[in-house]
Amino acid sequence: MTQPLSIVAISTALVGRETELRAAQEKLVAETLAEPGCLRYELNQSLDDGRVLIFTEQWASESEWRAHMEGRAIRRFAQSGAPSLIADFQLFRLNTVAGSVRTKHSAEPKRKDGSKVIATVAAITLACMFALGSNGSHAASAEESLSHDIAPLLINSSELKWQKTIPALGDNSPEYAILHVDQKTHLTMLMFRTPIDVHIKAHTHELAETHVVLSGGTHVFEANGTRYAIEKGGFLRMPGGMVHEAWLPAGSQTLNIEESGWVVNWLHGEPSAEDANQVAPEKQN
Repeated sequence: MTQPLSIVAISTALVGRETELRAAQEKLVAETLAEPGCLRYELNQSLDDGRVLIFTEQWASESEWRAHMEGRAIRRFAQSGAPSLIADFQLFRLNTVAGSVRTKHSAEPKRKDGSKVIATVAAITLACMFALGSNGSHAASAEESLSHDIAPLLINSSELKWQKTIPALGDNSPEYAILHVDQKTHLTMLMFRTPIDVHIKAHTHELAETHVVLSGGTHVFEANGTRYAIEKGGFLRMPGGMVHEAWLPAGSQTLNIEESGWVVNWLHGEPSAEDANQVAPEKQN
């Protein structure tokens, strides 16, 4: 008989963003409760720290939980931008080893025979979880997740999990693929590619961001009124907190290193279809 799978997922919201995150997660709860195999799906908020929001879940089987993680509700949550409101995320897959729920009708709680806990505790940052998740790979085992810190990590180009930044553009949307997230510092390495010319609106990152141009023509960045033209093979490091925007050419691909994680502070709205087919305007003297 298949044993139910329990999940505890802990999100810590960015300072001042807990109300927005909770609203998005409440929508996720409503959709998830109707999914096959969902036995329990509750959202709890810490009484000690309102930024901490905790999902407690139970699924009829691991396969049904994995289907949920690849399903429509999770994809909609990811596409809503809610993951960008999360400062830290941990997910634990659990197997009951002792105890049970005690009701007022039970004199003694029934106990399960003590079987060893399945070693499947996974700590994953959300930027990584959802970036990989909607393509079905975020449900990685703890052994896979933790081994990245003690063994080489190889991802060939055919294994990259690309996510669209402007879904409305379809195949013309810029895309990113998460390569690695440091579990302690949240430093994130990712690939970014643009099938068409695109404008990246003004934004900042809490810590520095690095770009290495792997392919494509000239990449134009602007910060503090100064323009920086990066050619193929070029390197640019943008200090944390610096407002900047960019115009990326069609057919480009870059390696980005985000020292504060894959979190972007957009100053004039998130990427949209109006950013498509835009090239750097002539610089005014």
